[in-house]
Amino acid sequence: MIASCLLGALSQRLVRRVCRHCREEAPPAPEEARRLGLAPDEPFARGRGCEACGGRGTKGRTGIYELFVLDSELADRVAEDSPVHELRERAMEKGMRTLLDDALDKARAGTIPVSEVLRAVPYRMLEDRPGSLAPA
Repeated sequence: MIASCLLGALSQRLVRRVCRHCREEAPPAPEEARRLGLAPDEPFARGRGCEACGGRGTKGRTGIYELFVLDSELADRVAEDSPVHELRERAMEKGMRTLLDDALDKARAGTIPVSEVLRAVPYRMLEDRPGSLAPA
């Protein structure tokens, strides 16, 4: 019944923004790079802390998003009670961008610190991605 009514589902999280006043380029911490499969020298940004941000290095928030849109094939799979991981995989094959994709894009653009990716993206999503590196 839900497959015939559902058009899509939106997942969102609020994440801290890097302070624009004290923003500096910095590689991810070794543990962050390992968990996210990032190159250790890949440039990202963080705030060092200043008067404008109260020494936190972040000021304000932005969103990260994932939009799951049901087409007829995915609706049929929902009606057939397909496992969630199969639905996600098929949706990603059709171009769905995940919370992790959006968060990493914003981290690479210097909008959010890498630490926010690990804080805001559910652990299961980090574990389930191809080539993931679960914590030791």
